[in-house]
Amino acid sequence: MHEHGLLLSVDIAPWGPIWNYTAISETSVDIVTSMGTYTASNSSWDQQFNTLVDTFGERAAVGLETDIGVTENQLEYRFAKMKAAGINEVDLWRLPVPSFWWPHITSFVNNEVDDTRKYNQLLY
Repeated sequence: MHEHGLLLSVDIAPWGPIWNYTAISETSVDIVTSMGTYTASNSSWDQQFNTLVDTFGERAAVGLETDIGVTENQLEYRFAKMKAAGINEVDLWRLPVPSFWWPHITSFVNNEVDDTRKYNQLLY
């Protein structure tokens, strides 16, 4: 695919036996998006995010589900943490996107996420 200028992305999740993170990390897949980060739970999100970044590094992309009751504080924390980890892609699941998400999305796309050092203070 690469020789033809094409990229391959894969969506992965922790809830199925076919998603062997180690095996996928050893392939030439270009982008790996986590569906494990589709959660309102702070501890689950942190665990899934850390596994994604630790396993796939710069190939990691974060999936966010828009209709699960994530608060604005949680969303700010997550975008700040993604910025601090060097995440370049966020993939959204579900429409419509709540209005309070748009400033965070816009800041992320424009590389304007505020002081990433404060992300721990936002959640804990």
